[in-house]
Amino acid sequence: MIKFILLVGLILTTSCVPQAPRGSRTTSTANLSNSSIPGNSTPSTTVASTNTTSLYWYSGLSVPGTITINQNTSTVLYIRGTSVDKFLKVSANFDKVYCLVVRLNDLAAKKDLRARAVPISLSNLSVAGIQERLLRIDLPSLTDNQSICSGTVDLVNSATDVAFTPLLSCSTCTNIIPSSAIKLYASTGAGINLSDINLVPKSTFDLTSLGLRINPESDSGSGQELCSNSSCSAKGFDCCLDGQCVKDGGLRPSASVNAQYTQAASDVASNSMNFINWPNIYYVCSNMLRPTPGATPLADVSATSTALFEKQKKEYYCLQEGKKAAPDFAVGYCSNSALLSVAACTIGGGTWTYYCLPSGSVNNYLSIRQNVWTRCGCDAAPFPTPTTNPLDDPRCPDFGLKAVKDTLNNITQI
Repeated sequence: MIKFILLVGLILTTSCVPQAPRGSRTTSTANLSNSSIPGNSTPSTTVASTNTTSLYWYSGLSVPGTITINQNTSTVLYIRGTSVDKFLKVSANFDKVYCLVVRLNDLAAKKDLRARAVPISLSNLSVAGIQERLLRIDLPSLTDNQSICSGTVDLVNSATDVAFTPLLSCSTCTNIIPSSAIKLYASTGAGINLSDINLVPKSTFDLTSLGLRINPESDSGSGQELCSNSSCSAKGFDCCLDGQCVKDGGLRPSASVNAQYTQAASDVASNSMNFINWPNIYYVCSNMLRPTPGATPLADVSATSTALFEKQKKEYYCLQEGKKAAPDFAVGYCSNSALLSVAACTIGGGTWTYYCLPSGSVNNYLSIRQNVWTRCGCDAAPFPTPTTNPLDDPRCPDFGLKAVKDTLNNITQI
């Protein structure tokens, strides 16, 4: 009798919600931790969440921020939280099917992982009227993902640069594949290609707090911590960093495309221990014993700091020159301070140093400006080209450098 009442309750609960377009949406109290076939999960005791977190992943456990999934995963994933619930409470939003686009940050991997995202709702059987809306991400469903997520968005073409399941994201990767951005696009129908106009704007539904990593070793359990320093040491690595075992001083996967890579590599070439100053380029294990700096290492660190400060000053003067109506990017100074032009310096046997390194050209200025934009936080995708007029390109402010000067007008800090 009790089982009959519960069954009737389930039928009543699931019969009063918007129907899924194209038969793809399910609305039930499905067991969210074990759904491997979208639309065919079995009813269980899982009900609407009382979690008040704005946004989080769910895969049997609640995972805020960044989740790690196995590359060979065969289960769906969920995005839950108050912000997605609020977004889907708008009927027009709930009645759509979406594509979740995860930009992958590894040169060896596909540029995008794309998966169908289906709005569903959960009802709390013990508290009348409590209902939660969330997104089901159909990671393993190749056919559905291709049908909903094909097309070109953010200059990435699905014909060549997109994986429609995690398993297809990379065939040669051994390290964790991180994401650099996650966006949601509204589908206009199965088989109809996506374009940039389908993007759900951040002002409507903001996904920037979420990240996703793919584990090619497929030995991830909860989606959270994958290793420990001791377990990594037993495998011959130095530490556990960013959820993976790494060697101290090893290059990060996307180091070579980082705007600071050349500067960091030069710094490390002058002193191999300088990699600890570039944790965005190299893996830096905090548990490693470092040699106590002696006279020579201290001198190297000081010289590196001075060289960086001088370089930043040159960049500052170069950017200031670029603000002029008729800039002269060949400005700089001579090793003989009495000689004030390139010609005079050359004839006089001196060495001329350009502010717009290395050769005082407009291209050098544009390259420096783009480098400063990157360092100051521009993360537009695609990144503005060096010739882009920042006044016409709202993706990045025209970042610059600020100089702090003493009473004698000497720059003391950039």
